[in-house]
Amino acid sequence: MLLSERVLAFAELGRLCQELNFAESIAVTDPEVLREVRSLLAQEVGVLQRVFDLTIDPDSDTFKGKAEQRLSLSKSQIYGFTIDRDRMVYKLIEPSANFGESDEDWLEIAEFYVRSGKTLNCKPGNIQCGGRCQNGKKNCYHGLTPEQKRMVRSSLRKARAVAGTTQPAPTPKPGSVADLNPGDIVADPKRFQYKVVGALTKTGEVGSLSGVQKYDPNLAGIVQVWLDPADGKTYVVNGHNRLALAKRLGAEQVTVRYLDVKDPQEARAVGALTNIAEGRGDALDAGKFFRDSGITREELAAKGIPMREKISQDGLALSGLDDGLFRKAIDGDIPIERAVIIGKSGLSHDQQRSLVDLVDKAQTRGRRITNDVIQELADTVKASTQSTSTQFDLFGSSDVQINNALERASLISSFRQRLSREQRLFSTVGKSKAAEDLARAGNLIDVERSQQIGREAAGVLAIFDQLKNVSGEVGDRINEAATRIQNGENPKKVQDDIYKRLVDELPAIVGGKK
Repeated sequence: MLLSERVLAFAELGRLCQELNFAESIAVTDPEVLREVRSLLAQEVGVLQRVFDLTIDPDSDTFKGKAEQRLSLSKSQIYGFTIDRDRMVYKLIEPSANFGESDEDWLEIAEFYVRSGKTLNCKPGNIQCGGRCQNGKKNCYHGLTPEQKRMVRSSLRKARAVAGTTQPAPTPKPGSVADLNPGDIVADPKRFQYKVVGALTKTGEVGSLSGVQKYDPNLAGIVQVWLDPADGKTYVVNGHNRLALAKRLGAEQVTVRYLDVKDPQEARAVGALTNIAEGRGDALDAGKFFRDSGITREELAAKGIPMREKISQDGLALSGLDDGLFRKAIDGDIPIERAVIIGKSGLSHDQQRSLVDLVDKAQTRGRRITNDVIQELADTVKASTQSTSTQFDLFGSSDVQINNALERASLISSFRQRLSREQRLFSTVGKSKAAEDLARAGNLIDVERSQQIGREAAGVLAIFDQLKNVSGEVGDRINEAATRIQNGENPKKVQDDIYKRLVDELPAIVGGKK
C-alpha cells in the first residue's frame, strides 16, 4: 500500500471513530470509589497503600489504574490493573522500586510488616495469583466472585454518577415490565413484606430459597416493585426471597413489573393478594393482612381471588379472632387449626375468650380436647346466643357445669364421627366399581342396599346437625347421656347407646311420628 493510501485509510478510520462516538476514559478521583477499588484489589494481592491514576471506560464499564503496595517505610512496588464486571487483571509495572536484596533490605521489610501487623505472602517482585506466588511481570487473571461482582457494579455506578456520565433514567410507566440490576432495588420488609416472619428480617427473606446455588431468570418469574415518588427509589413488594438470592449470587438482572398503585399501603395490598392468590405464605400471613386491611370475603371474590384456596379461607377465619387470641396463634400457644375453628365460628370476641378459657382449664386438669369437640362447643354457644336476648355465663362457673358442657360436646362429636364414617363407607362400597373390586376378593356386596344406607346416614346427619342444639327430644337425649357419663357410667357404653337410639328415632322425630 502506498504512503498516500495509508494516510487516507487512517483518516477514514478517524472519521469512523468520530461517528461511532467512542468515549474517552474518565478520571476517577472520588475517595469512596478509590477506597472500594483498593479494597477489591487487596482481596487478591494483599494489603495496598493506595490506588491512583484510576480511570473508567464508559463504553466497556472497565476500571483501569495503578496501586501501591508498601514493602517498607521507604520502598514500594506498583501494580497496573484493569477490573470489569467479570474479572480483574493485574501485574507489577514497577517491581520493587529501588529495591535490592541486601540483608538490610530484608530486615527492613520484616520489621515493617511486623509493626504493621501484615502478612507478606510473596517475595518482592512476585505477586499473589490464585492462592500462589508468580512472577510479577506476568498478568494474573482472576474471575470475580458473585460478591466481588456486586462490589464492582456498585463502584461503577458511583464513579459514573460522580463523573456525570449517566443520563437520568426515564421514569418507568406503571404496569411496565423491565430488567433491573438487583442492586438498584431496595428491600423495606416492614413496609412491604406480606409474610409475618419475613417482615422481621433485614432482607424480607423467609428461607424458602436457602440452599439454592444458582439464579435462573427463567424460573425466577417477575418480581413486583414500586417506585416511591417520595424518594425516587424502587422497592421490592413481592419477591423478597428471589431478590435476595439474585443479590447473593451476583445476578446481573432481575425482571420486574412496576405496580400501578398510589401509595405503599396499596402496594403492600397488591403484593399480599398476589401471594394469597398463588397459595404462598401461610394462614397467619393471610390473617394478619386481612386484619390490617379490613378486606372482606366479598371484596376478595370481586378481585378474582379464588376462595377455594385454603390459605385465603383460613386467613379470613383467623382475621375474625380476638386480638389476644390472634397473638397466641402467632406465638404458637394456640394451634393454627384450632384458631381457625374459633375464628370462623361467628362468636363474639368475649365468647371466643370464654371458649378458650374453658378448654385451657380442662386441659390443665389432664383432659384431652379435640378440635371436633371445640367445634361443637362453639356451635353450642352460637345456638344459645341466638335463642336468648340476655347476656349469660356461657358454660357456668362450677365444675359440674363445665364438665357437662364438655361431655355434651364430646357426645355430639362422637355421634357425628360415627355417622360420617358410616356414610362414607356405604357410599363407597355402594359404587359399582368398588363392589366389583370387593367381589373379586370373595365379598358379595348388595350395591342397592349399600347406597340406601349411605343416603340414610347422610340424611340422619343433616337432621342431627339441625336439632343438636335446639330444645327438644334430640337435645334432651344428648343432655341425658352427658349426665349419665358425669354420674360415672362407662362413656363408651353411653355413646353406643345414644348412637343407636338417635339413629333409630331421628327419622320418626322429623316425620312427626314421635
